[in-house]
Amino acid sequence: MAKLALETGKSNKILRTESRTVNDFSDPDLRKLIAEMEETLRLTENAAGLAAPQVGKNLRLFVIIPELPAKGARLPDGQESVPGKKAPTVFINAEIVKKSQKELRLDEGCLSLPGLFGIVKRAKWVKVQAQDEFGKKFKLKAEGFLSQLIQHEIDHLNGKLYVDRAEKMFKIEDDEIKEL
Repeated sequence: MAKLALETGKSNKILRTESRTVNDFSDPDLRKLIAEMEETLRLTENAAGLAAPQVGKNLRLFVIIPELPAKGARLPDGQESVPGKKAPTVFINAEIVKKSQKELRLDEGCLSLPGLFGIVKRAKWVKVQAQDEFGKKFKLKAEGFLSQLIQHEIDHLNGKLYVDRAEKMFKIEDDEIKEL
């Protein structure tokens, strides 16, 4: 399996298009895409999540690194996830169903906008409902970095980029940070 090419740029049409709902969970192409996205995530430095639009697919799908749900997540049974208890890493047709009123200002970057980062306001926690790779529905409450990541990836599915929400933007050039 090879690393997938990433779509880049603030005005990239694929990144700016709202993604389509996934309906056919038995499609072998869906399973192949998920496996390729997971592999791409593993092979990409400083990557925590990857949405289908970032690899040129207009589908409501994102994957996150498996280490993240171990902290900051509540599983559908209300128990906090712990190492050894698998939490979801594949999110299909994800929607935020509730979020905190309290927002945090957080540093945020994106694989599709290399060399940039910004200060973005995000809800402190979110409750999300989604489906896994088999179509099984699940709900999850996320806080901390996992909450930020889920909000970021769902923005991708809605054709939005973090730069649309950023209060300040910065560019990293020659190991120096410059405000834009």
